[in-house]
Amino acid sequence: MAAAELQAKLEVEAAAFQALSKDISAAEGARAQVAQQFSENDMVAKELARLEEGAGVFKLVGPLLVRQDLVEARANVAKRLQFITGER
Repeated sequence: MAAAELQAKLEVEAAAFQALSKDISAAEGARAQVAQQFSENDMVAKELARLEEGAGVFKLVGPLLVRQDLVEARANVAKRLQFITGER
């Protein structure tokens, strides 16, 4: 009887371990996505900082490239970086 109880307890613990492993994998995937988004936006912010005032900046909206004000583009990217940093 003790062996059967031990076997049942082991199965419960194994199931809990598998559930935790899935949660960890999901969290690692989300962390990697946030890190990638931060890296991309940081790179864009550095490129925008190098531009002179009045430089042409375009934003992809669906299949169209729409002209965007440089100050507005910098502000949008800075806000995205701030939001992503809060998610980390």
